[in-house]
Amino acid sequence: MSNEYKMKKYLNIPTTHIDNVFTSKANPILSQFNKIFGNGDIPDTSYIKNSESYEMMKNLQSCNGDLKKIEQELKDYNIYSFRSGLTAKMKKYRQLHTKMYNETHNSIGILSKIRAKLDEKSIYPSSTLTRSDYQFWL
Repeated sequence: MSNEYKMKKYLNIPTTHIDNVFTSKANPILSQFNKIFGNGDIPDTSYIKNSESYEMMKNLQSCNGDLKKIEQELKDYNIYSFRSGLTAKMKKYRQLHTKMYNETHNSIGILSKIRAKLDEKSIYPSSTLTRSDYQFWL
């Protein structure tokens, strides 16, 4: 924080008096993290390998992962003239569905986990400290 105004803004305090700084409930590190990465999570799209898997992913999302609905739509539009073609396509849909909804990925929720860690641990001392306790931090 380069100046007094920014310090007051990030810590949400009226003055930069040391008592106000140390008793602030604001978390400027978490605020900066959210500015950089946004408030959501980064979706895992490692299962998209080509345009076919992208189109299948969009279909699954539009049908909320309902494989029976997708199969019925494919039947209704007569996209496959032979049952074997539909069976092969539905096998691909099931595999993609498993990757999208059932498999756990290490990257999913990583930003949420970091936010939780930043939120639970503050770099500032507890607000129950007295003024004499601040000498330790100076």
